[in-house]
Amino acid sequence: MTKAYPGIAAKKARDVTPDDIVTILAAIHNRASETESVRVRALLHACFNFGIKGDYDPTRTAEKCFYIQYNPVVATKRNNSAMKVGQRVLSHDEIHQLWHNVGDTHRVGFVMACFIRFMLATGGQRPKQLLQATWDDYDFVRNCITLIDKKGKAGTTKIHVVPLSQRALSILEEVKAVSAGYPWPFCSGATGRKASNKGQVLPITIDSVKKAFIRYNEWLSEQAAAEGKPEHKNFSARDIRRTVKNILIDAGVNREQRNLLQSHGQTGVDVKHYDRHEHLPEKRESIRRYDALLGKIINGEETKLVDLEEYRQQIK
Repeated sequence: MTKAYPGIAAKKARDVTPDDIVTILAAIHNRASETESVRVRALLHACFNFGIKGDYDPTRTAEKCFYIQYNPVVATKRNNSAMKVGQRVLSHDEIHQLWHNVGDTHRVGFVMACFIRFMLATGGQRPKQLLQATWDDYDFVRNCITLIDKKGKAGTTKIHVVPLSQRALSILEEVKAVSAGYPWPFCSGATGRKASNKGQVLPITIDSVKKAFIRYNEWLSEQAAAEGKPEHKNFSARDIRRTVKNILIDAGVNREQRNLLQSHGQTGVDVKHYDRHEHLPEKRESIRRYDALLGKIINGEETKLVDLEEYRQQIK
């Protein structure tokens, strides 16, 4: 903030105007980061509210006051369309192309390409959790990975164990050539630039993954234009998880097992206290079915999809 908007940063909080807020948010929006713009707006809104309420909190001990009379963020419009639930699902041809071509994309490195394939191979796990997993989180005896699943504002922590297919294990063997000496498999040796981590080796960041997908989409768009094909429809890392869910359905994996595999919607006392390996056999079966269909998609083989009407009748 201080580097990008020194004039605004130099102001006292009470002197910041709605125009200043719009200046900050518009710059983020104009670089095609609409969702990030909404999140920054929410963060700024919370900061100013904190300052307003803090001045009139009888329990506070600090003498400093902000003297903010109103929240300047309130006057700005919230971009609700940016937060709509995504619907993008990759076709089998798009998955085939992604698997084989992402590594050839300009400025998408070897480790990054392996990670994107690993997202597919592990059943669409949340990318941030996969990136933060260290080599110690992998069990190569039981062939599984233990992920830390934190969700919600309260940051409730849950252990999520994911079985690894031979396809996933092969990808890990590939990245060992680069990252065996680092704590994380998906690490290229890059160091941090922020004051808090400057000079420290870090795993690939979620921002780097976003950039990789942007570059891959740009390459596909250029290719489509050059060949006179219909305009390419962009997709992101978040769409991989949704796409995998559809493949799981096509592979005949029921809703309960899909939710277990993707650590989705598992709540309640019984879930909080269950043995982390208790459902591993069911997850292995889900991965087996999923990987069999994924293999056909990657190899470009004809796939027989589940009849959705028949599927709905089975789960009633």
